[in-house]
Amino acid sequence: MNTTLLFSLLLAAILFWIFLVSKLREKPWLDKSVAAPDKFVTYSSKQLGLWVFMAVATSLFLLFMIIYAERSTFPDWVRVSDPDILWFNTAVLILSSVVLQKAHTTQGNPALQTKLLWIGFGLTTLFLIGQFYAWRILNGAGIYLSSNPANAFFYLFTLLHALHLIGGMFVLGKALVKAKSKDKLVQDAGMALSIKLCTTYWHFLLILWLALFYFLITT
Repeated sequence: MNTTLLFSLLLAAILFWIFLVSKLREKPWLDKSVAAPDKFVTYSSKQLGLWVFMAVATSLFLLFMIIYAERSTFPDWVRVSDPDILWFNTAVLILSSVVLQKAHTTQGNPALQTKLLWIGFGLTTLFLIGQFYAWRILNGAGIYLSSNPANAFFYLFTLLHALHLIGGMFVLGKALVKAKSKDKLVQDAGMALSIKLCTTYWHFLLILWLALFYFLITT
């Protein structure tokens, strides 16, 4: 099983890097086509920055997952009894990603778009609260960070993922603060780009959490 997991992770990493390289090879500044007047200009530098950051984050978590899979084969490994609230948290994060996607695709209704963004922000906050509550449950059951290697990995994975999510919430929060008028979301190209990048980032963190969650409940 460990060999299969490692192979799957390696294949996913290779595919991700191939996709990233294809993005790096694009030369949008050579595109001489005239953009439609009702569409915003693509800020490729910011998009590229996000993809590079996600590639680095993927490499980091992939490294920890490989170490996790190998460490779980040692005799001193005691599987963590994962709190049931993790299932609820996962559903909340999925919903937040869906809501942000809806906000990104909503056009011509800035009031609804703003409302969806706030709902997505609130759902993400609820997810983080749920993760903190999961830590409280484990601590209450005597499952501490230093008690067992499996415990340490659980806290490490959930904490790193939460920190990445908080960083995304900071960017989304800045975008919402800048939206001082109802027309701001449809008139400001930078705002539209921020929403697009946040949506992409939320999807990335959702996929990352699903992979981490799978590891936590199966090993």
